[in-house]
Amino acid sequence: MCPRGAHRGAKGRRETGPRGQWGRFWANPEYNGFAVLVSTLVFALLGGPYFAVLVARPYRVALGIDDLKPPQLGPLFIVGPMACSLVVVTTCAVLLRALSVESLGDGVAFGLLVAQTMN
Repeated sequence: MCPRGAHRGAKGRRETGPRGQWGRFWANPEYNGFAVLVSTLVFALLGGPYFAVLVARPYRVALGIDDLKPPQLGPLFIVGPMACSLVVVTTCAVLLRALSVESLGDGVAFGLLVAQTMN
């Protein structure tokens, strides 16, 4: 039995209200595509030098490849991390919109949640 005001949607999920409890998240993931692309480029431009220059040695030790010869920098070395960055930034954009993160406090809480999840 569904509680008053709720019903089962077309796919059998419990829904409430005019668009359903999950309708806002699944049916309306509106985000700024240009901002996602710019953020992905900034993410890659900051992450590349950070991992390749600033923390290169500790990063290689953490990965367990300290004794191996550094790999040749091919297209996969650039495109792979950028593709992963695009997925991360897009996911954050959708979650920020779906969770209605609009204040500084909400943004800090979201940032802490994402930082703990990604580590």
